[in-house]
Amino acid sequence: MARAGLLAALLTLLLAANASAVTRVWDGGCGENHSWSCAANWSEDVDPGKEDVALFNSTSTGNSTVDSEFEGTVAALRINPGYTGTISLSRGLQVLGLFKQVAGSFTAGAKSLNVKTFNLTGGSFTASSGTTSIKGTMKIAGTPTFNANGGTVDFYGGGGTLTCNGVSFSSAVFTHASGIKKVGTSCSLPLGEDPSLGSGGSLTLNGTLSGTGTITAFKKLTLGETGSLAGFSGLNANAVIVNGSYDFGEYEPFTTSGDLALSPSAEVVAPDGIATLGRGLAIAGGASFDANEGTLKFVGKSTYALACGEQALNLVVFESIGRQTIGSDCTVPLGANPNLGKGGMVLNGTLSGSGTLTETGLIEIGSDDPGLESFTNIVDSGSLTLTPTASVTAPAGTLTVKGNLTIAEGATFDANEGTVDFEAPYRTTRTLSCGGATFANIVLTNAGRQIIGEDCTLPLGKDPEIGNNGQIELNGALAGTGTLTADSVLLILGETGGLSGFSGFASGALTVAGAYDFGEYESLAVGGDLNIVASGEFVAPGEATAEFAGDFSNGGSFDANEGTVELTGTGQAVNGSTTFENLTKVAETADTLTFQAGSTQTVKGALTLEGASAEALLALVSSKAGEAWNLAGTGTRSAQWLSVKDSNNTGTKVETVESVDAGGNTGWSF
Repeated sequence: MARAGLLAALLTLLLAANASAVTRVWDGGCGENHSWSCAANWSEDVDPGKEDVALFNSTSTGNSTVDSEFEGTVAALRINPGYTGTISLSRGLQVLGLFKQVAGSFTAGAKSLNVKTFNLTGGSFTASSGTTSIKGTMKIAGTPTFNANGGTVDFYGGGGTLTCNGVSFSSAVFTHASGIKKVGTSCSLPLGEDPSLGSGGSLTLNGTLSGTGTITAFKKLTLGETGSLAGFSGLNANAVIVNGSYDFGEYEPFTTSGDLALSPSAEVVAPDGIATLGRGLAIAGGASFDANEGTLKFVGKSTYALACGEQALNLVVFESIGRQTIGSDCTVPLGANPNLGKGGMVLNGTLSGSGTLTETGLIEIGSDDPGLESFTNIVDSGSLTLTPTASVTAPAGTLTVKGNLTIAEGATFDANEGTVDFEAPYRTTRTLSCGGATFANIVLTNAGRQIIGEDCTLPLGKDPEIGNNGQIELNGALAGTGTLTADSVLLILGETGGLSGFSGFASGALTVAGAYDFGEYESLAVGGDLNIVASGEFVAPGEATAEFAGDFSNGGSFDANEGTVELTGTGQAVNGSTTFENLTKVAETADTLTFQAGSTQTVKGALTLEGASAEALLALVSSKAGEAWNLAGTGTRSAQWLSVKDSNNTGTKVETVESVDAGGNTGWSF
């Protein structure tokens, strides 16, 4: 109830306020006293207040003075036909609404005049020699007399249209905080040195702004078809829209924090130095853009776009953090050894330049002529994506991709006889999806994990080295000649992967998940653990010795191929059941070789087990104490300086030399 009562009281006050707002007509009832504060000078002998309209007409044509005793504020001021006197200010006057003059004279003198809407169509108006403030719209029409009186007109507040009828101003400022001030074609406003266009509002220019130094616009600046900027040497703006003809050729600086847009009717001469753009560039079809041998520098921190309207650019520099989209109507000259910024790029147009092109973000290419071949080398620290519409010719030097590679079906990739370096950084995972593209030469220098898709065939050349202490998962194909060396923490040979053309192999840890035939290899060395998973098929070299320095784990298929397996590491384990042709383990220091409990190692040919000396034995043990590991096979046996425990030998009896029976053994002689 209390709330309803409060609302009712407020409504009553509003109605009362509206009811008290009346028109006070100047009738000159005070005789020789022309003061506004003399109540008898007004109809009903009440001087106007801040809710009233002060009206001058033929009722009294005498002079009138806004005196110091007057409150100083009215709702509106109307000087209508029939009034022939002069209204003068001896104190400042604020008109909360419309100031309209059709006849008579008004002179502000040295006092301030502040109005919301200014409408002058007749009579004589003399502005303040100080400041005349207009909050909204200004309209000057007909044949009035306007005297700027050496003062300043301040266009403040919010939006409004300015129609000037060609009158002359001494000085103008824009301090509006919101809305759009629209400067009409009949306006020529002198702004002075280094002026600002508002403190938060936008401006549309169809007339003339003149001044010196740098003109600053904090919000959108629209330069109309009939507008002009005269005398300035610099521009600092937010978003700029150009609809007319503007020459910025000698501007320094020229800076926008937002977009620069040219409409179809625009004709722009760019600075001959540097134009710094905080976001994008949009040149519409039909617009004219003269690059003037200058540089466009993009420094944005958000997503932006370049649309060039087929206009020629001179030099473009990217120092931006945001991701940019280069339109299909753009040819972007980047100069020597350029950098594309840190935000990534969607490239639907063409780049040109020389030397090394560097990009730290994602590059997505949809262009059929991206121009990458104009560079000697390209370093992409992000990912590289070719969409179905892309047609890319790589540089003749090296294309370095530190992120993902995605070549979509339908895209065209011309290797141009260059090298592609896949360089996954440390502690990152990168994926290669090649879309069946043909490469000339590939290097893998990844310190992180590189996953090679099954649609990738990577030619590595002669005796290649891949990885840089990273991991590689191969689901596609690696091709080359000589020895393939994987300097990797882990190399995974996937189910769909393949190795082609090599005659030797060396790696760190190795996981085999597919079918891999090393039968004709002249050398094979695994420096870490070997893990053949259930889907894995491993064919060992037939002539060369296969060396394994880590654990040997077989959960799939191992074909000894009548070759020799040598366990070369320390602290090794043999897991799973495997049939070997020949198996050798010769320790260089006291060592332990652990066999998985319950597994069976069948050695068809020669078995050689040897410690370092009688004082440095090789211990053969089960992974579970007291649970036997099995040994089978009928080939020759050579064993010395051993300590054997929990071994069940069902094949040729093993005669040991200077060895120790540690218990739980059968088929051994000590």
